[in-house]
Amino acid sequence: MSTDLRVLMRSLAEEAPALDNRIALADEAFSAGRQRRRIRRLEITGATAVVVLCALFATLFVGAKPLAAQYGTSGGTRVSGYPTHIGRQWPVLDLPAKPGPIAGVL
Repeated sequence: MSTDLRVLMRSLAEEAPALDNRIALADEAFSAGRQRRRIRRLEITGATAVVVLCALFATLFVGAKPLAAQYGTSGGTRVSGYPTHIGRQWPVLDLPAKPGPIAGVL
């Protein structure tokens, strides 16, 4: 019985694909999967860009009062008045001429 088993195992080993062939098949499957992942990422990125552009277009140009219509003909914003009083300003202190610990504090 052991001789029959050896003959069967030998014939099975001869019929099995070579190791190089299996490595080539594995590399081909991996590269096909990598290409599918790359295409999927590109599709998701493209769909996201389309959605963002549609939302931007709807915000700027569609609605009761679109943002694009809120600006004047000159392109700037409209003002209703000008300031009449400017409050107290923060003092600006110069750094000391000599470097030292006090320069880091100021």
